[in-house]
Amino acid sequence: MLLAFHDFPAEHRLHLRTTIPMEGTFSTVKRRTKVTHGSGSAAASLAMVFTLTGSALTRPRAIIARHLVALVRNGTRFKNGHLVEHPEGTAA
Repeated sequence: MLLAFHDFPAEHRLHLRTTIPMEGTFSTVKRRTKVTHGSGSAAASLAMVFTLTGSALTRPRAIIARHLVALVRNGTRFKNGHLVEHPEGTAA
């Protein structure tokens, strides 16, 4: 399952990190808490979580290399992020 990551175009790998939008949002809060060595008071924690989740959920990322989406949907093979012109096992 972990190696399936390489079966997609390299340009799309930024979007494949997670399929759960909230997971990315909470990872932002977790990372910020780790950097600041705790968040201080309960009020400061709530303010930080509210601000970070609001900024993370405002706008999703635009898809990079939209022209490759049709290739992925049609079942085109990619290996290590690069398009495979002639898959093994087929006659050329």
